[in-house]
Amino acid sequence: MSQILYVYAFGRTTHPLPESIDAIDGSERLDVVRGNDLVAFFTLVDDVDFSQNVIDARAKDVEWLGAIGYRHQNVMSALMHGGTIELIRRLLEKQALRRMDAGTLSDEEIERVGAALMKLEEKMAEMKQIFGLADDDLNLRLGPIKSLD
Repeated sequence: MSQILYVYAFGRTTHPLPESIDAIDGSERLDVVRGNDLVAFFTLVDDVDFSQNVIDARAKDVEWLGAIGYRHQNVMSALMHGGTIELIRRLLEKQALRRMDAGTLSDEEIERVGAALMKLEEKMAEMKQIFGLADDDLNLRLGPIKSLD
């Protein structure tokens, strides 16, 4: 059995780790990889539980998705207490829009993606209000790469 990285988010290198966490796999492990001005927050997970094939196969298992979503949200919430975390959500949103524009999604998938993106936007609005953040506070500048606005 091998392990893979489950990446939650990217943040600034000064972003603190939460004191305690219930990670995506039910453990209390949250690690970081630092590089230049960014840090990636991740948990090492078993590929038999979190490979793309497993996730695709379990995508219709509402109980499993609920548990994973709940744990992911708890980690993101804990990270938000320490500062701004937003990059992954924006990257996922841009990828979904590219796939819709390219015509690689069925009508049903487009509906599901749209509903998921609306829920994410609502959750981000709620978190911005809770933590007193403005949209500009959530925009990471990626140096020579560009910003995500």
